[in-house]
Amino acid sequence: MSIILDCDLMRYRNTGLYHYCLNVGIRVNDLLKTQDAPLMKMYVPPNEADSFGRKDFCIAEKPWHKIVKPFLWNCRVWHAPFQSGRIIPQKKYNSPKVLLTVHDLNPLHEGQPLAEQK
Repeated sequence: MSIILDCDLMRYRNTGLYHYCLNVGIRVNDLLKTQDAPLMKMYVPPNEADSFGRKDFCIAEKPWHKIVKPFLWNCRVWHAPFQSGRIIPQKKYNSPKVLLTVHDLNPLHEGQPLAEQK
C-alpha cells in the first residue's frame, strides 16, 4: 500500500504549512517504521527533496506532472494537508482515496465557497 503526502506548499519555507508537512512526514514515517509498515512518501518541490532525510521518501515535482502523474498509479491514499492543493486525483477506476485536512474554516464563516477564494 502506498500513502503519499502532498507537500507542494513546502516551496514556501517560512510558513506554518511548510512545518506542518515536514513534521507530519517525519512523525508518520517514524510510527510506520515501528510497525514494519510501508513508509509514506512525500510529493515535494524539487528543492525540498532532501528535507526528510532520505530522498527515497520523496517524489520530486516535475513540470510534466501537470499532464501525467505516474506516482498516483500505485497510490492507495493521497493525503492533501490543505484544501487548495494543485493535485487532486481524478475519480477513475483504481484511483486513490483522498484524505483532506482543512486548516481554515474562515471562508465558511464569511459565506464564500472555497472554490471562489483566490
